[in-house]
Amino acid sequence: MLYGTTAQPPGFLANFRAQTDAEGKFAFPTIPPGEYRVAHMESGPAAGESQSATAVVRVGDTTTILLGGRGRPVIGRLAASGADSPVDWKNARGTITLKVPEVLRPESGDRAGFHAWSQTEEAKKWARAQHSHPVAIAADGSFRVEDVEPGTYVLNVTLRIPNPAQPVGPSRSFQITKEFVIGEMAGGRSDTPQDLGTLTIQITSASGKSGTSHTLTNFLKSGTPPPSHGIRRTGSSTPDLR
Repeated sequence: MLYGTTAQPPGFLANFRAQTDAEGKFAFPTIPPGEYRVAHMESGPAAGESQSATAVVRVGDTTTILLGGRGRPVIGRLAASGADSPVDWKNARGTITLKVPEVLRPESGDRAGFHAWSQTEEAKKWARAQHSHPVAIAADGSFRVEDVEPGTYVLNVTLRIPNPAQPVGPSRSFQITKEFVIGEMAGGRSDTPQDLGTLTIQITSASGKSGTSHTLTNFLKSGTPPPSHGIRRTGSSTPDLR
């Protein structure tokens, strides 16, 4: 996928898609001049943007870019502690995101100010630095992410587990994060993976006895009586709930 802001007409947001061939080659014909981001979009369990690069298109020129083929693989395995039953890892979603220093920018509600800022070189430099990889979690909790280039990254995994007490209600969510560094490598490429080891997600039981869960058990623990409510009758026939 190719997306970005055209130079002619100025400020026009463009979005193009192309399919790779058997050799991984792709082409976007007749692209207006401007600066774009070209990204490989993953499908399936790890759907999302993976490899990406910035491309500057000029009138009459052909721009060639290379996606992937740099960096090294990152591997690891997820485990669960405190679960009442085996964890179904197909309910886990993860990303590896490059840490980028924050910059001062207008509030998102200030559309005019934010648009003006987005055209500055500071904003474009910040946008070019954004990079993330979707993480596909295998049935045994293992994962492998290809072509992670040098930098400081944060792995974030969210696991959703249905609440047996409310099978048709919202699932419970549990997260784990890990920061790690990919160092420089000779030639910019290595086939030796960086192993993050086993990362354990602490699971809260349905009664909320351990860990942390984004459910009602954070606010009303088991055995805690609900707050009392009184009823006061006003001059009308309708009771006034207090």
